[in-house]
Amino acid sequence: MSLHSDVSSAHPRALALNASSSPIRVLVVDDHHLVRQGYVFFLSHCPDIEVVDEARNGLEAIAACRRTQPDVVLMDVIMPLMNGIQATRAIHSTQPEVNIIALTGFNDEELAAEAIQAGAITCLSKQTELRELLDVIRSAARVERCQPTDQQ
Repeated sequence: MSLHSDVSSAHPRALALNASSSPIRVLVVDDHHLVRQGYVFFLSHCPDIEVVDEARNGLEAIAACRRTQPDVVLMDVIMPLMNGIQATRAIHSTQPEVNIIALTGFNDEELAAEAIQAGAITCLSKQTELRELLDVIRSAARVERCQPTDQQ
């Protein structure tokens, strides 16, 4: 599994494209202030993206997600109090329509797989080029997820 695999195939619940003319609502989650502010600064200069909130840990991410109803969450994987995998699992269980992009500073395939298993649609390295990150955010915003059905 690649840390920057294609969004449309990275998660089994990613189904169809859903185009929208309204801005993509993004929540930025990272425990490092400078990193978080860098993402916010970059994204705030994109006319088709609205940063709706930011959070420093998984607990804040869950609360911000409930409050702001983002389309996409940029979720750091390693954070204090509650890590990004735990937060992804919690958000995905209550708001499965929110598409989470896991971010990691480590080249760890197991961590990437764990994030996707928790509900992230893909996992990117923090060394990903900003243009590629923007492309992934835009793709993630168009991904429509279906609810799992009981198969009997």
